[in-house]
Amino acid sequence: MVWFGWFGFNGGSALIFDDLVPIIILNTCLAGIWGGLASTVLHQITQRYVDVASSLNGIIAGLVGVTAGCHAVSPSEAAFIGVVAGVIVNYGSQLLDQLEIDDALKVIPTHLFAGIWGTLAVGLFGDPNILGTGLSMMQQLLVQLMGIVTIGVFSFFVSYLLIVLINRSHPLRVSEGDEVKGLNISEHHATTELIESPIMLTPTLINHQ
Repeated sequence: MVWFGWFGFNGGSALIFDDLVPIIILNTCLAGIWGGLASTVLHQITQRYVDVASSLNGIIAGLVGVTAGCHAVSPSEAAFIGVVAGVIVNYGSQLLDQLEIDDALKVIPTHLFAGIWGTLAVGLFGDPNILGTGLSMMQQLLVQLMGIVTIGVFSFFVSYLLIVLINRSHPLRVSEGDEVKGLNISEHHATTELIESPIMLTPTLINHQ
């Protein structure tokens, strides 16, 4: 559903149903496909098994990577952008695990890392005639890099300030017990099929017998 919605997201960004829309949708699809394939194959090579979550994250990374330049790149370039995004999300996920950063949904590799790559890809592959900025490839690349740094600094410090202020009136850190139990249960009183499943009780029943 997210993949399908991305067609409207990227296609609608043209703000008019013109000749660019079909190529935008094609580029979006190709980047998602090749991002998923690249992540799947790389995970198989490095971990010796296919992981569905890794494949899905590769698809999302490909979609993220092509979004900024979906209107200004060729289908082959969109596919390449997707491949690189799939590689980035795979190694980015491993990096977070090594740094012991808790990102259960791998949002940082799929959106931040792949997004940075996609923003730079505009300068590397974007058609100057379509971009219409009048800049050379190197100039456009520097502008893209400036945008990444500026938005990154702004987002970090504004978010940090807001979190500090919120934390003073409403502490954000939960107790260790709530962490172990899981916030879905401790804060939202939610249940899941995994937790409530009779299968989970099987080892206990066997031990009692």
